[in-house]
Amino acid sequence: MRQHRFDIPETQMISSADSYLESALHLEEAWHQKPNIFRSACVLAALSVEIYLKSFIAEDKSRLVDVINGVQIYGGGVGTKRIHGLTQLFDAIPKGWQDKILAQSHDQNPNVDLVATLNHYSDFFVEARYEHEPGAKGYLSDDILRLAEHVKGICHALAQS
Repeated sequence: MRQHRFDIPETQMISSADSYLESALHLEEAWHQKPNIFRSACVLAALSVEIYLKSFIAEDKSRLVDVINGVQIYGGGVGTKRIHGLTQLFDAIPKGWQDKILAQSHDQNPNVDLVATLNHYSDFFVEARYEHEPGAKGYLSDDILRLAEHVKGICHALAQS
């Protein structure tokens, strides 16, 4: 069996999540002039948290394309489980990584109960993204943006360790 071609947490996924969070933060800055974009900021922040967590359960989905002079050439890339719930994603992370995530979270801010906060926002992405749907979240808070920033710090710290 072949080894992963990447480290966990997976840095390309972290970079992708960073981009969504950066976009969310730009929208947050501008929402006073255009209030209807605040939902988009919150949804992008929730998506970034999802991707940050998925970086700990990344799977090598590449496939052997060719062998040239004994060198194996792979195509494709990184895949993850098709889960949106933050609680389910955290539960899918191996226990050793969960422990490191929680320790890093505490080191960053001992006042954040990461598990409780992930549980609170577990289905936020799905419930908030389509405001026109029945049952869509009506009340939005910048707390999801602060959670995303916190999880970003965790991922970057652990990716460097």
